[in-house]
This record gives sequence, C-alpha cells and structure tokens, in this order.
Amino acid sequence: MTIEIPFQDFKKFILFEIAHIKRFNCPDFFSIGFLKSEKPEMSGELKEVIMEALRETDVISTYDNTIFVILPGTDTEGAQFISRAIYDFLMERLLEVYAEYPDEGKKY
Repeated sequence: MTIEIPFQDFKKFILFEIAHIKRFNCPDFFSIGFLKSEKPEMSGELKEVIMEALRETDVISTYDNTIFVILPGTDTEGAQFISRAIYDFLMERLLEVYAEYPDEGKKY
C-alpha cells in the first residue's frame, strides 16, 4: 500500500527524493503531481483508488480535496499513464498536473 503522509511533510519528502538521487543516483528521476476530481464529494473515493493502485514506494498526501503524489522512478509519461488508468476506472474528469525531476525541476 502507498505511504500516506501529512501535507506539511510533502516538501520534506521531495527534498528526501532529491538527496537520495544525488547520493545513490538510482533512480535518477521522479515525478510529483496532483490530482483533483471535478466533483469534491468524490475525493475520498479517488484517494482510496489511488492508494490501491500505486506502489509501496509511492507517497500520497491530501490537502483541500486535492491529492498530491510523489512517484519515485516514474517519468512524466508514466505518471500520465497512471492518471489515465485512474480516469478510466472512475469514468470522471480529473484535473491533473505532473512535473518530472530533474527536467522540470530545473525550470522552476
């Protein structure tokens, strides 16, 4: 099951992933992102589906009906594949954004 953390620790986990990459260089990328249902009342169900679908190494956090994820070893294309699978399962519109470290990380 996916690791769930309080939202205030989300930035710490991102910094942990970067430090881990710099020290061990394996994997040398990860994606972060957020998913939000257009129907706020569906956020609990969306979170349950995501927690079941993601790996034990992934991190999830919620804030204001928005789900934030850290996906170690996952590029942007892989993250988009995951979100499409979730969308297909729930058959609803999701708002989503993904960024891949280090590529997008250099831009922001």
